Amino acid sequence: MQVKVLSLGDEYSASAQRYLAKIAKCDGVEIVLGNLMMPDATLEKHCAAVRDDLPAYRFDYTPEGSVRLNTVESCTPSKAFGWFDWDYITLQQGAALAGDASSFLPFTGELTFLLRQHCPDALPVLNETWAFEPDCREEAFAFYHRDSDIMANMIHNACLNAAEKTDIHIIFPLVEAFRAARSNLPETSLTVDGCHGNRLGDFLAGAVWYEILTGNDMSKNSYRLPFVPTGQVDLLKKTAHEVASQYSLKKTR
Repeated sequence: MQVKVLSLGDEYSASAQRYLAKIAKCDGVEIVLGNLMMPDATLEKHCAAVRDDLPAYRFDYTPEGSVRLNTVESCTPSKAFGWFDWDYITLQQGAALAGDASSFLPFTGELTFLLRQHCPDALPVLNETWAFEPDCREEAFAFYHRDSDIMANMIHNACLNAAEKTDIHIIFPLVEAFRAARSNLPETSLTVDGCHGNRLGDFLAGAVWYEILTGNDMSKNSYRLPFVPTGQVDLLKKTAHEVASQYSLKKTR
């Protein structure tokens, strides 16, 4: 089994991809990954870059048959679109705006239109970013009253609204997965700074992506996160499986 996934993203999509190919390899699945990386990018910025084919990205990718990360600097979207025959292309709003439903439109619609011109066989996917942790000092957290639950609900609702209005049928439910993991592991941080993922957060994000992309039960995957207690890793796998398996996904073409 082989799956090819390209992201129009930033640090959050890089987090989700960090362990994804290695997780997949443990099940005999090959996942080819690409991330068009623009730090702190918004959907509006991605839209302008794709529309005008700007060399605005660092393109990080794993080749076929490898889990090693390669990089192309100053990459245009069209170059990345033609790199592989992508199966899925993920979109996401920047974390600071991810709970503002008005910030998604019209950019999700224009982006999906442009992507269908470049990669007509690829399915668009909306990637949720996760809510900040309660002690996060980011200025943007004030928009959510510095409340992680409020932020999580707003992100989830904004993504559902954008997906419905843009006819996107797949969402990676990371905000729900992080909320569940924080409940299951209340003394364990999933971020390095209250917002960006640490190794545990990156593993959880990749685990959710993996089960949704492949349908394989993540709780049965044999990957072991180095230097992390087995019990923590197993709980993150179980959390990823419970969230991913309950989420309705339509992989229709």
